[in-house]
Amino acid sequence: ADFGVSRQRSQEGDMTAETGTYRWMAPEVINHKPYDHKADVFSFAIVLWELVTSKVPYENLTPLQAALSVRQGLRLVIPSGVHPRISKLIQRCWGENPNTRPVFSEITAELEDILQPIQLQRRPSTYQTKDTDENTAIERRRLLMKLDPLFTLSRTKKCDMRTSSPVYMSCT
Repeated sequence: ADFGVSRQRSQEGDMTAETGTYRWMAPEVINHKPYDHKADVFSFAIVLWELVTSKVPYENLTPLQAALSVRQGLRLVIPSGVHPRISKLIQRCWGENPNTRPVFSEITAELEDILQPIQLQRRPSTYQTKDTDENTAIERRRLLMKLDPLFTLSRTKKCDMRTSSPVYMSCT
């Protein structure tokens, strides 16, 4: 969702202005048809695809070519190593017909159900060092290792988890 152009959902819920970025845009938005919150579900699918692949969507296409491809029904390739339920969820979310896309409450429930066996619980840090950035990096690595079965992180990249930013890591 592009929160820079977001608005509160009304009863009608249909919008018609083309806003957003082509690579993440739903077909109904590209086609200048009325749309509602299901366009955000489509965009969420693209973001989820980005998370499991660490790639830019339609990276070999210009934004306009990406938009034309989406209009023609082209969807991104989901790698075979992605958890099957995540793969299925992405496919449901970027479906051509907005009426068949799930709502966010269904998406949230599905993701929580998928993550439940992993039992993501943040434990208090047991480290007694002053280097909190390093502790944060260690905790992040533990979390990524727990999520690895879902997203199958690339084994060919070496990542430096001790970057200065608490959010980003450097991969080569």
